[in-house]
Amino acid sequence: KGQQLMDAGRVYFADGSGLDMRKAMGFKNLDLYCVAPIVHGEEQLASYDFWAVGVNCCSGVSSDFRCGEFNNPHARSGLRLMRDDQRPF
Repeated sequence: KGQQLMDAGRVYFADGSGLDMRKAMGFKNLDLYCVAPIVHGEEQLASYDFWAVGVNCCSGVSSDFRCGEFNNPHARSGLRLMRDDQRPF
């Protein structure tokens, strides 16, 4: 669970983890903030603790997250957002 990793700076995910593009979305506030949940397998979850996040790399209209290494099947890690000025978004 994400609550156990609140002090992490870098997180490595297990093989079989990836983005759930069906739940990707965008939010515009000057910049376009794009997100997609990181999942393991196909199971529907009650809540999602880990998200891939990018800025200005989706349309915000459909599930089209195209940020960073989104299409790299070997990508297995992420960094925690540390910029205080972007946390509200």
